[in-house]
Amino acid sequence: MASAKENLSLSSLARRKPYGLVLLSGILLAASFPPSPLNFLIYVAFVPLLVLFEPGVVAEKGLEDRVFLPFKRMLLVLWRLLLLQPLWRKGMGLRGVWRYEMHEISGNAQLFRYSYATFFIWNAICCYWLGLTAFQATNFAEAMANAVAGILAIALNPLLMAIPFQLLARMRHRVPMIWAVLAWACYWLAFEFLHMNWELSWPWLTLGNALSYHPTWIQYAEYTGVLGVSTHILLVNVLVYVLVRQIPVRLRGAWAGALATVIAFIMVFPLYESGRLTSPRREALQATDSLHVRLIQPNIDPYAGNVSLTAEEQIEHYRRLILSQPLDSGTVVILPERAIPLALEPRTMLRGRALAPLWDIVDSFHVQLLTGLDDYEDFQDTADAPISARENYRIIDGKRTLVYTDYYNSAWVMQADRNTRVYRKAKLVPMVERVPFLRGLRILKFLNLDPAKGITSYGRPDSMGLLMTGDSIPTQVMICYESAFGDHTRQKTAMGAQWIAMITNDGWWGNSSGYVQHAGLSVLRAIENRRVIARCANNGRSMIVGADGQVTQETDWWTEAVIDATIPLHTYETFYVRYGDYLGWGALAMTALLLSLSGFLRWRASRSKSV
Repeated sequence: MASAKENLSLSSLARRKPYGLVLLSGILLAASFPPSPLNFLIYVAFVPLLVLFEPGVVAEKGLEDRVFLPFKRMLLVLWRLLLLQPLWRKGMGLRGVWRYEMHEISGNAQLFRYSYATFFIWNAICCYWLGLTAFQATNFAEAMANAVAGILAIALNPLLMAIPFQLLARMRHRVPMIWAVLAWACYWLAFEFLHMNWELSWPWLTLGNALSYHPTWIQYAEYTGVLGVSTHILLVNVLVYVLVRQIPVRLRGAWAGALATVIAFIMVFPLYESGRLTSPRREALQATDSLHVRLIQPNIDPYAGNVSLTAEEQIEHYRRLILSQPLDSGTVVILPERAIPLALEPRTMLRGRALAPLWDIVDSFHVQLLTGLDDYEDFQDTADAPISARENYRIIDGKRTLVYTDYYNSAWVMQADRNTRVYRKAKLVPMVERVPFLRGLRILKFLNLDPAKGITSYGRPDSMGLLMTGDSIPTQVMICYESAFGDHTRQKTAMGAQWIAMITNDGWWGNSSGYVQHAGLSVLRAIENRRVIARCANNGRSMIVGADGQVTQETDWWTEAVIDATIPLHTYETFYVRYGDYLGWGALAMTALLLSLSGFLRWRASRSKSV
């Protein structure tokens, strides 16, 4: 009979109650992300799940488990209904839609269920707020787009996260578990890198983001970017796993002590280095000049606001807040994302009557006003129009003419010289702001099919650029979702940006953990680039993030607020700004090498069996 100690061991729990470890890893991962204060748990969150992948824990063949079965049946029913199988599949009928028999599955398939369930728990707890946007939408098309985007993020993201663990499952029998787990860490890092660089990008749960509210822990990000923080987290997880699972009993005394010392050093060293990296004497933190900014948090509901207030009333609301305190000349006033509730193009930007109160402030007080807005561009020839352009009609030379209009989520600096150059958002939220793989669906237009009919799909700019503020100061703008992409941000810093204006409309996800997680991303971007970030949100959090990642003048949620600050300007290029995501490229190359090696070992094993 097994002892009580054996029954409580990880090995015993993994064999008898595997979903206990699944639940434990899922909760540890979720508890590691803001607004939870338990962010340090990210350093051990993968350990319970890794135990399930040890050889011998899961049988190579077995009957599928009953816990995951309801989810599989639900997906199968939806699939049958989607394909209208009751209408054409012989003998199915409506009753057959619900029929299902349990199958025998492989150990790798069972391990996929464990990893998928872990990551579904993580995604659902951390990103539940994605579902809130569908309930607050102003029309059915918008609600459907938001709902699909939320479902894809919460249901598809765990599927992608499970891929590195499937690669681990296939390698664990060919090499010792220690090497297999090290390979898994490389696979995971390559996954995070790839997930930042494709049409369905969703880097929200990049491991390094868990520590965004602890700038003293992650100052080394100026050399590595957020993927360096993820690498640090993965390395500690691997070492803790080795400490508790892979050191033989006969060697536990000396080896365990030595490894525990290594883990402690790896954990403490970034904190020790933080003092040096944030020293004001360092060139990276030496300011070359300063700029006075005023951030306006208008607190207009992104859904009800457009109904209860006209465009003129909203602009008057901004004017009142801007002038609520004495305004010095040379100030850069910042309004949030899409603050101008009108779609504009250059002529209406300059001559439109709606913007007259803001132009009056610019001219009377000799200030500049950086604001978010939608701008558009018309194309008269469908061959020249981008795939995201929509059919529209304009009065041209007195005639109603068919044009193709492409809309952009943009930022623009209103200044006395009437410069109409805009910055257009390049990183768009899949489904919510742009239909994924839209460029590849161009062929459908020739078949008279519109792949994005009824869904607003913003256009993407042809190139990145900076805006000029103050006395010709190169200014980088981040619009909402763009703050999740370190490489995109650092490329604009490399173009000469001396500070960053981050504008967002955080009210669309309600008073949830979403806006807290989003605000933390600015801390990472500030450290990576060693640039001050002035974060202006519609509903909160607005704040100033120093080049060392420290947050000041943070506003409360769902309040009107005005922030006045004199921010330092920087020109130093960090190692990360110069070289980008080299860790991601390295992990990708190493993954290709490891997969090739794994394939070779599998081929050699099959060949030896056949001889």
